[in-house]
Amino acid sequence: MKTAIITGGSRGIGSAIVRDLAARGVFTFFTYKSGEDEAKILQDELNGQGLNTLAIQLDITDKDACQNLVNDFYKKHGAPDILVNNAGITQDSLLFSMREEQWSQVIDTNLNGLFNITQTVVFHMMRAKKGRIINLASISGISGIKGQCNYSATKAAVIGFTKALAREASPLGIAVNAVAPGGVQTAMTEAISPEAFDEMVRDIPMKRLCSVHEVSNVVTYLALDSPLYLTGSTIVLDGGLGSL
Repeated sequence: MKTAIITGGSRGIGSAIVRDLAARGVFTFFTYKSGEDEAKILQDELNGQGLNTLAIQLDITDKDACQNLVNDFYKKHGAPDILVNNAGITQDSLLFSMREEQWSQVIDTNLNGLFNITQTVVFHMMRAKKGRIINLASISGISGIKGQCNYSATKAAVIGFTKALAREASPLGIAVNAVAPGGVQTAMTEAISPEAFDEMVRDIPMKRLCSVHEVSNVVTYLALDSPLYLTGSTIVLDGGLGSL
């Protein structure tokens, strides 16, 4: 049985990834920072279907906690076959009015958190000479989005991190790729006004947002089905926006 660690797996894109990997017979070990009730409901639902899932609370900004979690996982299950770095936050504001904590919190979670969990995972993967790492980036890190200087900076860094780590890890049989969705249909976007929604999709050729299932389909492909030779790449899900 393949094993996977998914960060930020209790809701949204993360929960869709957990569901898809579990449905493919992967033991899905997912983390959450808050929303314990949601995490436990997802865990119990999937385990009730005969799948193998475990939820655990983790603050990915805590380096020691990340290292301990991965090492404990290794002792029980060996090197994980798959790591999905999905956990992330936004703290949107125009740069001139952005508070220092809005900048530092996004950097600490989206970038330092990526380092904290991946460093220990890739150590064990390199020893095992196998593994797949998928990092969730964003079109915000490619084209930039107004009000997201902090978030755009981290997601651009995720893409650079992916390319560099692929060069380090590929000789040892580890593929490292990123997925960069555009606007994703979530509970948050469903709650906005029709006018705001129309503005969001106005320039998207498909005239709709990306679904969490479309993101999880691509992540699952990279985790289980893609050729190992596909590494260091960023797959963009933007509904054709980049073709304009």
